[in-house]
Amino acid sequence: MTRLIIILILPFTLVFPFCEYCSGNAIDTIPPPDTISAADTLNSKSSGAGSLAVPRSANAVDSKVIYNSRDSMRFDVGRQKVFLYGDASVTYKDIKLQAGYIEFDLQKNLIYASGYPDTSGTEKEKPVFSDGNQEFNAKNMTYNFKTKKGRVKDVITKEGEGFIHGDSIFKDPEDVLYIKSGRYTTCSDEHPHFAINSGRLKIIPDDKLVTGPAYLEVADVPTPLALPFGIFPLKKGRSSGVLIPAPGESPGKGFFLKEGGYYFGISDYLDLTLLGDIYSNGSWALKSAIPYMVKYRYSGNLGINYAYLKNGDKDFPGYSLNKDFQIVWRHNKDNKARPSTVFRSDINFVSGNYLQYNSYDPEEHLSNTISSTVTFGKTIGKHSLSVVTGFTQYSDRQSVTVRLPDLSWSISSFNPFKSKKRIGTPSWYENIRTGYSMNMRNEISIPDTVIFKKLMEEGIITNTMNDTFLDKNPGYYDEPIPWNKYLTNGIKHNVPVSTSLRVLKYLTFNPSFNYTERWYAQTSVKRWNESSGSIITDTVKGFKSARDFNFSAPLSTQVYGMYNFGDGPVNAIRHILTPSFGFSWRPDFSDPFWGYYRTVQKDTDGNTLKYSVFEKGIFGSPESGKYGALFFSVNNNLEMKVRTRRDTINPVKKIKLIEGLSVSSSYNLVADSMNLSPFSVAGRTNLSNLVNLSFSGQIDPYTLDSDSVRINKLQWETKKNIGRMTNGTISVNFTLRGKPQNTSGQTGGSGTGKTDFGSGGYLPFNIPWSLNINYIFMYSRPYFHETFDQTLKFDGTLNLTNKWRITFSSGLDFKTMKLNYTSVDIIRDLHCWEMKFHWVPFGTMKSYLLDIHVKAAVLQELKIERKKDWYDYQ
Repeated sequence: MTRLIIILILPFTLVFPFCEYCSGNAIDTIPPPDTISAADTLNSKSSGAGSLAVPRSANAVDSKVIYNSRDSMRFDVGRQKVFLYGDASVTYKDIKLQAGYIEFDLQKNLIYASGYPDTSGTEKEKPVFSDGNQEFNAKNMTYNFKTKKGRVKDVITKEGEGFIHGDSIFKDPEDVLYIKSGRYTTCSDEHPHFAINSGRLKIIPDDKLVTGPAYLEVADVPTPLALPFGIFPLKKGRSSGVLIPAPGESPGKGFFLKEGGYYFGISDYLDLTLLGDIYSNGSWALKSAIPYMVKYRYSGNLGINYAYLKNGDKDFPGYSLNKDFQIVWRHNKDNKARPSTVFRSDINFVSGNYLQYNSYDPEEHLSNTISSTVTFGKTIGKHSLSVVTGFTQYSDRQSVTVRLPDLSWSISSFNPFKSKKRIGTPSWYENIRTGYSMNMRNEISIPDTVIFKKLMEEGIITNTMNDTFLDKNPGYYDEPIPWNKYLTNGIKHNVPVSTSLRVLKYLTFNPSFNYTERWYAQTSVKRWNESSGSIITDTVKGFKSARDFNFSAPLSTQVYGMYNFGDGPVNAIRHILTPSFGFSWRPDFSDPFWGYYRTVQKDTDGNTLKYSVFEKGIFGSPESGKYGALFFSVNNNLEMKVRTRRDTINPVKKIKLIEGLSVSSSYNLVADSMNLSPFSVAGRTNLSNLVNLSFSGQIDPYTLDSDSVRINKLQWETKKNIGRMTNGTISVNFTLRGKPQNTSGQTGGSGTGKTDFGSGGYLPFNIPWSLNINYIFMYSRPYFHETFDQTLKFDGTLNLTNKWRITFSSGLDFKTMKLNYTSVDIIRDLHCWEMKFHWVPFGTMKSYLLDIHVKAAVLQELKIERKKDWYDYQ
């Protein structure tokens, strides 16, 4: 039997020198590198004596070719061909070919591949050819391993984000592809939804795709959109290029071209985008964005924008001219670079009405406050240092608050008396903890007319000051900026001391002492002016410190109660009661001993007013009045355990009936009257995992006289109740969600192909949807007059199908009984396309946008856009 196998194998060993190295999984006939021994064709270690050297063919390829097949393999010795059937593959260097049928010509180094039809006539196992990063799917193909040339019929290949379809492709040794009757698309379907058709295409790998005359085809329908030629980038990564503007028309500004410009792919770490808008009425805008990133170190974005916008005609009412700018800088250091160091910035500096006329974000458009900060932090052991600078702009009152800067230093809490070599139970004093924190703040609150006055003088931005202001302030532009007038600063030190002790086994005692010291460079002194009949405040320069401290000693415990119901549906109810009782004390810092408070005459009758010399201090002033009070609070949690048949693993389910119902108050022992403080009540609960309910309020135990003055008489004495509710808030958050969509492919649940109308005779509604409702009710009655305030916000999502989604957001203003900012979004997934419709039906942001665009970024300009911005309705 062995001899028969050797005889059958021997003829094929004479064929493979043409291939140099070939191997197959059916027969192993791998010869040695240079020669084949005449004595033993299977032994590569035979001696040189008596051996017959077979010369290497000039047509042989220079690397090993590996081939195999699933069904069968046939050799044609005469024609020097190998035929592979069923899941066949041939691998040569980085080249791999897979197909249902492969014909390998060993003499010509030529390979042919195709699929095969099944019993239904469908083509199976079509050829898949891969060469490095290139991959082709085709009906049949021919390739020469020696010349590296090939021809492919009915091919589909992927280049970058796009796909190339062609009747035939020719590949040269430089891997350049020449395609006849080709189509370029970003649709991954074998039959694409759209394509750019051209009779001739040329692909330079990792560079570009060049077409001859081309036209756009959508759903196999040719369109009149044609180009004399086309160039599509295929380079990976960044690539500089022109950004095509979007045309349109605005009723107030005329025809326009928006967001056209140029993109600079500077490096792997830095980009630059320059965009511009131009309108036929003379308006224009410039925008720039510089994103940057160094991996594992930092990332950020810098943007500088300027807008010169005219609305309407100068000779008609309603005309406006706005010249404003915006500077945005966002930077964040990666924590992996230096874990103990923090540096981040969030700068958004705008002038005048830039956001009002140029922002499409409703939160920015409607916001009256814009904050910017730059933060640096460093942690070394227990020491933490933080430096924060920034500013806050208030557009409603046209002022700016600048922080120059804030410096904070803190030492994390530690146990100063803790023994380093403790043995046994620690002493009570070892549990004492303390720490330290210091905050230095410099702040300038200044009108924005002072900040921007030079830019307004030169006409760079719109002059926001009206003529009345200039009439009252002649020579405003010539006056120096009085920075000292707006500057406030100070330093605040804080030292907390606390400990925790067990008392009588079940009680927890947590006494604490807090010391605060403030340093100021100026104080305020008031005096009565007889001539004007008013109080005049003078600012006195000079260092002044203010100290205060307080002591607190709370005692708390927890009490558990449980009631078991036996074998019913309710297993048990558990009540957790957390009472707390303690004492708090603070001296009267308005006492003349401290020197923090003074008195001044306030009227012609000689009545006086007590005031603090630190009333303008950035950290405030020590409190007036002695305080020594007993305080108490009670917190309640109520839980119920019920049995459930749905969960066999955990048959008992816990439900929270009441979560955090608390009542608290205090009694001031040193006050001469009205010693009892208002009762504070708060609580929350979760009903059926659908409704979150929370409430809070205050109840004043003292009554009012006929003049709405709070007097030292309890409500219980006059009206036999515990007190008057002075304020309260109820918040309800309600969430509903629909069941997941039926993905079984049947309209009903029976699987019979018939519609299942259910037991009630109605078609089941199983479309995924969600609805969130947030309602807040606020009540206030400090005196006899009461006020109500209500807000309602709601949003939701409706997924009609896997491709259709509708989202909406709105709210109700109960004072005007009108809807607040409302938006509706309809999104349709069109496979390789996407449709978005954004609609704000009313209000100051009334607008709509219909956008149908290709998803792939390489064809981002291939879109249909129709819109009307909010300012077009003005």
